[in-house]
Amino acid sequence: MRKITNLLLVILGNLLAIGYVLKLIFNLHHRVDLVFAAISILLLLITFFKSGRTFSIIAGVFLSLGFWILISNHISFAEYWRYFGTSTNILTLLIVAPLFSIPIKLGAYNRTVEVIFRNRVYRPNHVHGLLSFFTFLLSSLMSMAAIAVSHSIFHNLTRKFPKTISERIEFSSYARGNALALVWSPVGVTVGAAISGTHSNPGLVIGVSLTFAVFIILIDYMMVSTFMKKSKEQLAVFSGPSVHPEPISLKHWISIMTIALVIILFVTATLVLHHLWRLNIIDIVILLIILFSVIWSLILKKTRRLIVQLKLKMTQGISVLSSQLLLFISVGFFTQVFINVGHLDQLALIIENLQHKLGPFIIIFIVLIAASGIQLGLSPALIAVLMVETIPFDALHIRPEWFAFAVAAGALSLAAASPFSVTVNSVSPVLQRIQTDISKKNYGFSIMMLCMVNIWVLILQYLFP
Repeated sequence: MRKITNLLLVILGNLLAIGYVLKLIFNLHHRVDLVFAAISILLLLITFFKSGRTFSIIAGVFLSLGFWILISNHISFAEYWRYFGTSTNILTLLIVAPLFSIPIKLGAYNRTVEVIFRNRVYRPNHVHGLLSFFTFLLSSLMSMAAIAVSHSIFHNLTRKFPKTISERIEFSSYARGNALALVWSPVGVTVGAAISGTHSNPGLVIGVSLTFAVFIILIDYMMVSTFMKKSKEQLAVFSGPSVHPEPISLKHWISIMTIALVIILFVTATLVLHHLWRLNIIDIVILLIILFSVIWSLILKKTRRLIVQLKLKMTQGISVLSSQLLLFISVGFFTQVFINVGHLDQLALIIENLQHKLGPFIIIFIVLIAASGIQLGLSPALIAVLMVETIPFDALHIRPEWFAFAVAAGALSLAAASPFSVTVNSVSPVLQRIQTDISKKNYGFSIMMLCMVNIWVLILQYLFP
């Protein structure tokens, strides 16, 4: 039975993603809505029983609320299907986002990075900074897959330290680097969902988010360096390389520059095409991920391995997304029902009253709501979708760009410290440690990041109302 459900999940997931891409290419607006709704309902039924109890309960709550609103408003049962399939764009992005990991693996860029930094970075605080930044860089393209790749490159750098030091570095650096990349990268879904839902200027949101993420990386590096200098174990660690570093060839530098260049080109192309086309930011990111991944892999002349990797992503890659597909479909259903049938006007009045009482500080309330969602097991992207779709931000009297940033950054502020977050659950199997071991090492960082999100948004509101 499990094999049959896995097969159906893979088939339906591929049909959904391929169908949506074809819709974008051939401009099939509203002609395939019934098809996407039907596939979404079938995926919902399969993933509901395939996912864990926690995810099924969360999905059940949103589905029950949606059906209750429809029934209480006497909506015809024949109309229920119209509220499914509205999150197809985000589901497609979740499915195609891992494709970016293919050319990075085919190009063996991990070996190049290892050669460059091996025996050149040896102090614990420097190793922590390197792991955080490189995980941040890779996660900008590879999302969650970057954690395993980064660990495969740098795990030897931490082995020479005492166990407490090496664990502190690994438990914190991978989770923090990944969470900060998702704050700004369109590949990570969260910021794309926030931009798409608020119809804000993507260049402004991405620019502010990237600046914030880099700022937090620097703050974290200084905090870690200060802590380790005061640690007695740190003082006992040797302060020099064990052997002479290997020489770095031009080929190695070209490989490193290639990754940076692809990130720059990808973000630039996203912003330019968003300005030229009428497609929203998520649709553009979907098409560019496919285009960049295939062209980059073909340039590497690894066609056979590309085909093998594509098959893996289209089978095993979709199977691991079961719980995320379930949550996005159920939350997408609820938000559409709430917007079109529910009491959105009443919510707008409540928010407007709060705005009069709290003034500009109401945005802190929004950030705290976004941050608390991840403690309930919701993914940051799901929180972003739920908040931008249901909260009428016009009533907040805040620019949509600042609202989008507050929701995305707020949702990710506690990602490194929550045992329920996708980030921590991605680090856990790589390091073969339980989630709470990892999350406990990131409490201080997450509280700092949450405070900085609030300060950042308040400053943006004050300077650029």
